Amino acid sequence: MHLNVKYTANFVEKESAILLIHGYNKTRIFDTYIVFLLHGYVGSLYPTRKCKVTGPLYRPNKVDILVASPFLVTALYKLYLMDEEPTIPIRYDDNSRLRFCVKRLCLIDKEITLVGMPKETGQEIPDHKLHLQIMCLSTQISNSWIWFRSEAGEFYVRVTTQPRWDLAIDTLQTKVQAWPLDPCSCGEACECYRTTVLMIPHRNELMLKSLRYALVENASEVMIQVYDQLIETATGKIILSMLLEEGGTNLSEVQHILRSDTTYRITSRALHPRLERATLAQHTGALLALPVTIPAQDKAEKYSVTFTSECGMDIRTYRVLFIESYSE
Repeated sequence: MHLNVKYTANFVEKESAILLIHGYNKTRIFDTYIVFLLHGYVGSLYPTRKCKVTGPLYRPNKVDILVASPFLVTALYKLYLMDEEPTIPIRYDDNSRLRFCVKRLCLIDKEITLVGMPKETGQEIPDHKLHLQIMCLSTQISNSWIWFRSEAGEFYVRVTTQPRWDLAIDTLQTKVQAWPLDPCSCGEACECYRTTVLMIPHRNELMLKSLRYALVENASEVMIQVYDQLIETATGKIILSMLLEEGGTNLSEVQHILRSDTTYRITSRALHPRLERATLAQHTGALLALPVTIPAQDKAEKYSVTFTSECGMDIRTYRVLFIESYSE
């Protein structure tokens, strides 16, 4: 004889219950009782939803995802943000603890009330917006997990974050004799008036400000002061990477920022850069003199130049404006 018992795991902790079976005959002289002690365990975990959000590289942005309760009752859920996929036993990280930590996603709301809908109503459980802040410090696609915990039960969702790097981080101006330029017949080796020089800053101010901004979300004022001192020296950046790793930061997200110098590949759709690669000391105030040529058959209305790091984690695009040399 087989007896089937249905176990619905609303919580990840072990659940215990007693199963009592009562057997009797018509005379009820000999009643029989069988007692079973049942233990319920969660066999596997899976997200109730898979969401995707995008954010510009090196710029904080507010985004939201839609979530719904898998349970039938309305409950207040406490939220936990995780950078690693949940496994049993669950580690509930205290996101409010001050530390040297940089996260791509940050919770704006620490709690949320989700409405449950009893089955008898025949209605679907409504979606709720959960607001998040995203700060992409590298070009890699990343996953985060948000755990929802309440007296009604627990569940989690996966959030995939994808950065956008098609936005210019700054605008550079360079002078030419006249604009628009007259055509020339120099060909690819043109070094006449159609070639000018862009002054590219080694230091990416937007990148460094975004790292500091992301750190402010989790660090104390004293920690920020320590960061400001460490980021200026080569030894300090090594110490800073150790502090960030100890605080729970995914170092692949920030390692390229902590390097003293980085080699970039230089490309442009509408211009011809005269250098294919350049090494930038990205924590200094130095400038790179980059010669660029405006093609003779130029039909573009917008100009830009893009620097892509060898590791692929950093892409910086500069918008280029040409102004006449006699202009003030």
